[in-house]
Amino acid sequence: MKKAYVTILSSDGFVKGVIALHKGLKRYSREEFAVFTGPEVSEPVKEELRRNNINIIEVDEPSIDLSGVNDVQLRDRWIKTLFKLVVFKDYGYEKLVYLDSDLLIRGSLDELFDKPAISAVSDRAFFPQFSRGGLNAGVMVIEPDEKLYEALCKEIPKVAAKGTAFGDQDVINSYLSEWDSEAELHLDIAYNTCFYDCERVDNPKVVHFILESKPWMWSRKDILLKKIKWFVKGKRKQIKYLNEYLNLPEE
Repeated sequence: MKKAYVTILSSDGFVKGVIALHKGLKRYSREEFAVFTGPEVSEPVKEELRRNNINIIEVDEPSIDLSGVNDVQLRDRWIKTLFKLVVFKDYGYEKLVYLDSDLLIRGSLDELFDKPAISAVSDRAFFPQFSRGGLNAGVMVIEPDEKLYEALCKEIPKVAAKGTAFGDQDVINSYLSEWDSEAELHLDIAYNTCFYDCERVDNPKVVHFILESKPWMWSRKDILLKKIKWFVKGKRKQIKYLNEYLNLPEE
C-alpha cells in the first residue's frame, strides 16, 4: 500500500510550519512525507523545501466554482483553505494521514494508517467552547478518491449559501453530515490537541497551534510576554509545548 503523511502549502508564509512539521515527524517515523504546493508558492520556497529533503507535489488550484461565494466570503482568510481539498484527489496514494502545517508532533502517528477513512478528532472534543460539530480537519486519515473530491467541490455552493465565512472544514463537515454518529471514525483527542485548550489533555501526540498568528511569526518579545501571561494563568503545558516547538532539532 502506497501511503504518506501529507500537508499543504498554498503560500510562502507557512513554509516554516511545514519544515517544523517535517522535523517533528522524522523523530518518530520513517514513512514518506510530502507537501502539496499551490501555484502561489515561489521557487525560492520550493528550493528551501527541497534543501530540507521534503517531497513536493505541485498542483493547480482546485477547480472550484466560486460564483455563489459573496465578496465578504472571498475576502476572508478561510477561503484560502479550500486548497486543502486537493488532498482528496488521487495522486497515486492509497492512504494518507493529512496534517495541518501548524502542528507539533510529540509521538509516533504511524498507527493512524490502520484507521478507516475519514478518521479524525471530533471538533467538540478539540475545542468544546467554539465547536460547530463534525470533525476537526487538522488531522485526518484519508483514502484519496476522485469522486469524493468532486463531491466535496460540489458541496461548496451549499455552504456558501449560508452567507457566512467558511473554509475547508465547513465543506467537509457539510458533506459528511453523519460523521458525528460514526464513533469508529473518532480519534482520541491526543491525536489533535488544541494548543489553547491543552491543559486538560495528558501527553498529547499532536499539539495544534490554531488561530491566525503562529509561533514562527512571533518575535522574542512576543514569546516572552506570552509565556509570562500563561505562567500567571497557570498554563504550564502551553509553555512546555511552545518550548518544544521552538527547540525542534535542526536537520
